[in-house]
Amino acid sequence: MKVLIRDKTRKLYLAPGDKWVSEVENGRDFQTGIAAVAHARALRSADVDLFHVFPNAQYNFGIPFEAYDASPDGAT
Repeated sequence: MKVLIRDKTRKLYLAPGDKWVSEVENGRDFQTGIAAVAHARALRSADVDLFHVFPNAQYNFGIPFEAYDASPDGAT
């Protein structure tokens, strides 16, 4: 299984070098959801999900992720 970051609106996948590509096989594998969330937050990506890719594409699925500010006072 691979864990990718997918732009939900454009149906693109984040690739190495932080470029967006249309082919799922060229997406960057973050290996874990934690690594993918951390990277998406660092990029301040909006409207993305964590997309899980399996050898059999019928099992692929996305988990919505919304960037948020986790600081207690809301400051960045």
